[in-house]
Amino acid sequence: MARNVPASLSADPDFFTRLDKLLKAKFLPGRGQEAFHFAILAYAQLYEDPLLDPAKITKLQVQKLAQRRWAFQWLSKDGRITGRCEDDLGPEQEGLLAKAILSLPQTRWQDIWKHPAFGALKGAGGGRKRKIVD
Repeated sequence: MARNVPASLSADPDFFTRLDKLLKAKFLPGRGQEAFHFAILAYAQLYEDPLLDPAKITKLQVQKLAQRRWAFQWLSKDGRITGRCEDDLGPEQEGLLAKAILSLPQTRWQDIWKHPAFGALKGAGGGRKRKIVD
């Protein structure tokens, strides 16, 4: 039985092979390794999403999803949160998740973005946000 394959995977069928190699390789020593691991998982999840154009995935999107997954894992190991990371967890559990994200170890995301796996990611738009005047 054939499964629906996202267009992004049709364009780059070796994506998950490269991800597998990256996850097995040691990139950053110590505390950065865990952040790198969650960044790879977040990037894979965003890349696989059929509603997103892989060319438009940003570093900020990957970072936010990686932090959410990382915090979710911490809380689920303690049994303080249930469900799936991708689901809307409700206000109480989302509050716990937001606090856990703030308590994650500090990470130099700039070091993670230097890895070739993230070479295609776009940076967020720079500069001040424009004010919309009616």
